[in-house]
Formats: sequence, structure tokens, C-alpha cells
Amino acid sequence: LLYLASLPLLRRRRSLVWLNPLRHTPDRLPKTSFRGYNELVLSVHSLWPFMTPAPTYLPRAIMATAADRFAPFTGLTILLFSITILYLYLYFVVSHNSIPSFRPNGIGKIIRRAAQLQFVSCSKDILANARRRFPGQPFRVMTDLGEAVILPPDFAAEIQKHPHFSFTKAYEQDFHAGIPGFETANLGGLNSILLQSVARRQLTKSLSTLLADLCFHKSDPSHSEDRIIPALVKETSNSLEVSFTSSPEVADMLCPMQVWEVIDMKQCVLELVARVSSRIFLGEELCHDEQWLSIAKTYTTNFFVAATKLRLFPRATRRLVHWWIPECYKLRHQLHGARLLLHPIIEGRRQLRQAATDEGQDVPVYDDALEWIEEEAISRGVSCDPALVQLLLTTVAITTTTDLVQQCMICFAQHPEIFKPLREEISCVLAVGGWTKSSLYEMKLLDSAIKESQRLKPSSIVSMRRYVEERVKLSTGIVLEKGTRTYVDSYRMWDADTYENPEDWNAWRFFNLRGDPEKERLSQLVSTGPNNLAWGHGEHGCPGRFFAADEVKIMMCHLLVEYDWTLEPSSNLKPVIFGISAKTHPSVRLVVRRRGQNEKEIDLSNV
Repeated sequence: LLYLASLPLLRRRRSLVWLNPLRHTPDRLPKTSFRGYNELVLSVHSLWPFMTPAPTYLPRAIMATAADRFAPFTGLTILLFSITILYLYLYFVVSHNSIPSFRPNGIGKIIRRAAQLQFVSCSKDILANARRRFPGQPFRVMTDLGEAVILPPDFAAEIQKHPHFSFTKAYEQDFHAGIPGFETANLGGLNSILLQSVARRQLTKSLSTLLADLCFHKSDPSHSEDRIIPALVKETSNSLEVSFTSSPEVADMLCPMQVWEVIDMKQCVLELVARVSSRIFLGEELCHDEQWLSIAKTYTTNFFVAATKLRLFPRATRRLVHWWIPECYKLRHQLHGARLLLHPIIEGRRQLRQAATDEGQDVPVYDDALEWIEEEAISRGVSCDPALVQLLLTTVAITTTTDLVQQCMICFAQHPEIFKPLREEISCVLAVGGWTKSSLYEMKLLDSAIKESQRLKPSSIVSMRRYVEERVKLSTGIVLEKGTRTYVDSYRMWDADTYENPEDWNAWRFFNLRGDPEKERLSQLVSTGPNNLAWGHGEHGCPGRFFAADEVKIMMCHLLVEYDWTLEPSSNLKPVIFGISAKTHPSVRLVVRRRGQNEKEIDLSNV
């Protein structure tokens, strides 16, 4: 193909005549000599070695005529072809000779785009086959985001703090940072840095004291400091009334019979998580605002769909074509809408603080992420974009939490025997300690059941996305060139050498492991390590996982005590694997029933 493509570039104007054997009969052959015939055959053999015997099926006179026409250019053609082959050899063989490559069977073996599309729908099988072919070794595979090196889990500890493995650069490249609408992908920007600082400091630190004035709490002066209930508790209870009970689909649940009703699990859980998370991220002013909730529930979907569509175009054209992609327009529109919603709230808070200062009164305190981010920006002497930070929070928090709650509800419904021991644990712990951070820690069976659900289906089948910024030599001697994309394989989460009967869901698995002092720390829901990379690992492990874990526990406590549920028989329980992402199938439906007051093990409103 390279040879044929080069001919129009090399031939002189009107000097090369494409010959048609049907038109050149023996008595009409043009006059020619045979001086270029040998050169022609030599050039064809050098370019197409598999064409044997020599292509003498063409009339010798025709071959000779063609040879006379382009004989002066044969050497240049061979030189260009040789240089191309040498470059490809150096790039694909020499520079990666220490890391084997795996390509699945089919057209993906030879066409890059076909291999990328094949990975989108068959990634789990492709990675499994690659592991079998290269056990315990790194290997290269063509993902939907380009070629990447998949490292075994043992490398997680080595690269977690390595200065030349950049999560930020990898994420920004994958999600088009710098293109309008994708501002939340700019993890190296100031807004992202402020958010990460808030997640590691204020959010985690404030979990046990979060907005106590809004919680269901029987005031007890002697224990007021020990029993502070997070805002998560009341907001979860209120949000369940809206997302599960007051929905038109399940309105009949309010009747005394507590009848069974079918609900769309994804939509109900997404509504619940969006409301509860927005209560902590934005405070009271906007957490129930329907316009904001609409943005919070749809922004992440639009973000990933827009990013996927944009990848179909060459990188050089993306800054132009994004203007015509509907989801990209939605992202820009939602960012603008978020700014319009947040601006009056922020200005109103500033005016109240200024007025209180001028009058010598106590300055009002707003214990939510909107306030923490502004405080962090002021302490650094910089300004930030609150709307952008809130959308970034939405991207990293709401969708992943929604998926984990859905996975828990599915696993619990598949194993109804677990409802009773979980409810007993919840009632016993809350009766003694109330809603406190330590009480959530003591719910060890619930912690284990959630972690086991996450183990069976994490949100990603590989972890620790990185971009190699400088040439790196790993401890095993493997060299990774600058620009290499890497992931760490998560297969140990389903490996028989790591877990007994790994394909089975066992709610007691991590509960029992916590009985071993050596395994207790790594068996908690928030723990990370090479054997469980659901939260990532190391410096870029999910900084908000402590908040997310407590949020999920509180939601599951309310769901378990307040509701019974089972799976609708026609539900598709097979996860949707799209590239490296694994999501609960959106068609799953639940049959739910609100439990009567006399059925509940504990009255959560009186805790």
C-alpha cells in the first residue's frame, strides 16, 4: 500500500501511463526496450516478498514499458519504504521489547480503531485472555483511550507515590481538559487543588459534627457532645420520602396495607444520593432546588457521553468539532446554569458576614463544602469558581455513590437471609451509641456487606490511571518510556488465591477477616491495597472515600429498617462493561414495600 501510494508522488507529469493489457495487443504494443524490466521485478519482490513466483503473468512487453517509465524512481521508492519499516520497527519493537503486546483475534489485530472499539465491549475478556497469556507480567493492550500498559497489582505500592506517574495528566488527556465544557477535567487547576484539600481535611474532619442542628436527635444535655448526629441522617430520611415514597410509582406505599410496588432502582437511588450529597456540598439553600438537582443528576452522564463522542475524532480537530456535539453543548449550558444558581447564594452569605462584622456580632458559620472551599481559597490568597468546584464534586461523588448503593441493594435482594442480621446489628448499635462516627464504625457486618458488594463489581475493572512523565525503570528492570499510559490490574478482587470462593457473595467475608489483627486494617470498607483497588491506592486514592463510606452506611441503615425489597424477575443483573468502566445495568427494577411501624426493629426518628 505504501508503494502504490508513493507512485503518484514520484511520477513526472504525464510520464507514467497506466497500462491496460486488454488494449495493448501484440501487434499494437508500444515500442520499448527491456532495460528496466529487471529493476521492476526486483522492486516488486523487495516490496512484496510473498508474491512468488515473479509476477510474470503480465505480458513482458507491458512490464518493460512500465519499467522504462519509472525505473529512475525505483531506488527512491525502496529507500522511502525502508525508512518507514525501520521507524516502525524501532517504535513498536525496540522501544517496547520488554513489554509484550496482546491483541484479540479478528480485525483488531491489524487496525487500531477496530481494536479500540473491540475493547469497549469486550474489555473484561480481553484482559482475562492477556493475563492467561502473560501471567504475572505487565502487558500492552489497545484500550478505547489508546495503548496502555497494564501492570500487575504488585506494582501498586511502587507507583503510588512515584513522582513520574501522573494521575492528573492522564485524566486531563482522557477527558479533554482545556476544551469548553470540560473544565472539570482540569485536575491540575486551582479549583481541583482546592477541592482535594477540602476533601482530605474539612470533609473528613467534619463527619462527626456535620450540621447537628438539622438532625433527628433527642436532646440529652449530659451527652450532647458525644451524640451529634450528622445532617446526613435527617436528609436521608427526608429524601427517602421524596425519592422512594412520594414518587408517583410508589405513592400507594403510604396506604396502611404497605403494598408492594415496582420502582426504577437507578432513578430512585440517584434522586436519593443527589439530595443527600447536595445537603453537605451546598447547604440548605440549594439542596432541594429542582433546577440544581437536575444538573447534579445529569451532568456526569453528559460529561462521559460527550468525552466518548469527542474521542471519535482526531485530537487536532476536537477543539472545533465539540461545538456541534449535543452533549458538549449541555455541559457548557449546565456550567452556566450552576453559576447563575450559586452566585446569589455566595453573595448573600458574604453580605451577612460583612453585616455581622460591622455590627460586632457573631459571624454566621455555614458548615458545608461551599463554605469550606471559599475558606480554603481565602487562606491561600486566591479566587475560585464555586460552580466549577461543585460540578467537579458531582462528577466524582454522586455517580459512584449511586452505583455502590445500587450494587448493595441488588446483592442484598439476592441474599434475603442477610436482612435480619443486618437489621439486628443496626438496632443494637444505634440503641447504645446513637448516630455517631463511632457507631458507624461498630456496624462491622454492614461494613463487610457493602465492601463485599463493591468487591464483586467495582466501578472500574482496572485502577490507578497514570501517565508516565519521564522515562522510568521499575524495580523488575522493565522500562516505561515517557508518554506511556498505565493502569494497575484489579483482578485480585476476583482471584481464588486472594479470596476463598471469590465468585460468591459472602456478607461475612470481611467481617471474619477483621477478627485477624493482621488483616483487620485492610478489611474495612475504606481500606485500600493491592488486593482491593476499588478506591484506588496511594496518594491519588479517593480522598472522599471516608465521607462516601459513611454516607452509604447511613442510607443503607434507613433502607434496611424502613423497607423490604426484592428484584423484579425480568431485571437484567449483568453489569454494563464499557471500556474500563463497570456500571449496574440501568434496566434493574425493584419490588419494594414500606415496612409497618410494628415491623421495625428500631424507630430511627427517635434515635
